[in-house]
Amino acid sequence: MPVSTDPKELERLTSDELLELKLELEGDLSSIRTQIAAAQQKAREQGEYADSQWWLKVNWALKTKGRQCQEIQLLLRRRKTQAVKTSVESEFVTLARAKLPPEQFNSLLQEAKEHAGL
Repeated sequence: MPVSTDPKELERLTSDELLELKLELEGDLSSIRTQIAAAQQKAREQGEYADSQWWLKVNWALKTKGRQCQEIQLLLRRRKTQAVKTSVESEFVTLARAKLPPEQFNSLLQEAKEHAGL
């Protein structure tokens, strides 16, 4: 799955797709770190240093993929928080409707709508 840097593109993905993308990015990050470690070991043991352009590219990729991984994690956390909030609010309304007299419930509901600007 190609990785988009556009947050709007990430918003369109389902949570499962985001998790899949995050796992792919984490795999890429692991591979990059392994390549960096191998290059550093080769430099220590053989005195053979990697090309400076390679270092620039690999560090850029590491930072970019790390940032994308963080963006996905933040989006997943926001979605989970919103789902919990929506669930609690929905349950509250259901309980209030069941336990309050209809006049009192409707009065509170109307006040809430006015407060929300609806």
